[in-house]
Amino acid sequence: MTRRLSVAAWQDAARRARQVQNRLGRMEKDGTIVGYTVKFKPQAEINGFAPLMTVAVEGNRTDEVLRALPRRPAVCALHTRTGAGHRR
Repeated sequence: MTRRLSVAAWQDAARRARQVQNRLGRMEKDGTIVGYTVKFKPQAEINGFAPLMTVAVEGNRTDEVLRALPRRPAVCALHTRTGAGHRR
């Protein structure tokens, strides 16, 4: 069965989507939302998808973080970088 939406229904859906997008944008801008997470179901095929996460370590905790991260089952590789790469 094919169900077709009316023009009014499409317009309403687009208006609601813009409202949600605008609200999320404001929450990101004011710092209420600081990030997002994607969780896959275990049986999902994610061929061609390579998730990457960056971690900025400030202060003198680098050694502690480098010891702790490899113990996490989700960490399959760990690379370090030094220098002024983070800008506010």
